Amino acid sequence: MIKNLAEFFAWESKTRDTIDFKVMYVDLAGDLIAGLLLSQIIYWHLPNKKGASKLRVFKDGKYWLAKKRSDWWKEVRVTERQYDTAIRKLIAKGLVKVKVYKFAGTPTPHINLVESALITGINEIVKSTSQNGEMDFDDCVKSITETTAENTTETTLKTVKGALLAAQGSRDDFELYEKVLRYYFGRYYEHTGNTHPALSKACCQRIAESLFVVDGCDVDAYDLLAMIDKHFETEYEDTDWNIMHFLSDGVKVRRMYEAKREARSEA
Repeated sequence: MIKNLAEFFAWESKTRDTIDFKVMYVDLAGDLIAGLLLSQIIYWHLPNKKGASKLRVFKDGKYWLAKKRSDWWKEVRVTERQYDTAIRKLIAKGLVKVKVYKFAGTPTPHINLVESALITGINEIVKSTSQNGEMDFDDCVKSITETTAENTTETTLKTVKGALLAAQGSRDDFELYEKVLRYYFGRYYEHTGNTHPALSKACCQRIAESLFVVDGCDVDAYDLLAMIDKHFETEYEDTDWNIMHFLSDGVKVRRMYEAKREARSEA
């Protein structure tokens, strides 16, 4: 038993009865309880310490978080009624998708985090609270690529940089190429659980020539981030998620128009 304030302070400093709850999730969800629920949903979608997915239920081509309404009280002290209200708010904002499947023989809500909506929402909040737009972009790319294996990535970036220098004689544009490529490789890792494979010199040359060009027109870095999000949200019949598939004929064009339609609908 705790007898006094000093003992309470000692207990408080050592207890592990805590959760990682970022204030930004409340801003994203528009509600305190919904933000708390979103925080825990994100926790389950994050890789574990070994880089492997915590999710185990695979249905309809996706991994899902399977939890009964009553399970949330034990984790984050959200009642079933609070969960019902909060999950509706998250669905309405497009941050999660929920389907009911049988789990251990019982119909159970299965939750899937909508990655593109999450990243878009975080970028908008960071941008609105920062005085430097370039910093927003840097922070976004850095946060999503922390788990990307560096050796393969750095080799690819070095080869792309060489191709750009050979073609343009300048390194001015490489900074944007680097940010977008790191973002793509980070999304690849999140989606597959593996490091993006090394790319040949010919593939790096193609990246240098076509990454920022869609249907004959130049696109900016923010457009490419939205297109990459759409790419990893798409359910292809057959793909290994290699960046060369993203750059293939028609794929990047379709993702561009999808991203632009979504942007217009949200405006």
